[in-house]
Amino acid sequence: MKVEVNPKDTMRGEAFGLWMSSPMPMVTLTKTFDVGRVVKVSKKLGVGFNVLLCWCIAKAASQMEVFYLLPEGGKLFRYDSLAINVIVKNRRGGINSCDIPFEGDMKQFIEKYQPQLLLYYQKLYEIKKNLGLPVPDSKPISINRDPELLIF
Repeated sequence: MKVEVNPKDTMRGEAFGLWMSSPMPMVTLTKTFDVGRVVKVSKKLGVGFNVLLCWCIAKAASQMEVFYLLPEGGKLFRYDSLAINVIVKNRRGGINSCDIPFEGDMKQFIEKYQPQLLLYYQKLYEIKKNLGLPVPDSKPISINRDPELLIF
């Protein structure tokens, strides 16, 4: 659900003005991060890297009010859920994206979207196998439902 807000009553007033005068309004944040720990934890938990990375970014963003404010049709709205799309460059020069809606509790996130995530991992397995990239001995048949990762 969304509610229209007065841009002047928010921290996004100036940014709103820039968005509205831009021919293609979007915000792109780029920074290089060491994701080695996320890779290690994703393997330990049996959760895909992109899923865990998306959850971590959304978890951090969910604690910042400005991520709930987005322009639409010349107006500024406050949404009650996040609209985050994470795009990650992969080793082959392409991009991977993660746009599964955010759920604050990681166990619930994995449980709620397990069927979609499992299909994603099965497709990814087939693509990697067809490209001759390293894959596990067998196609994924489940996703770990009980991760033990805590992010504060």
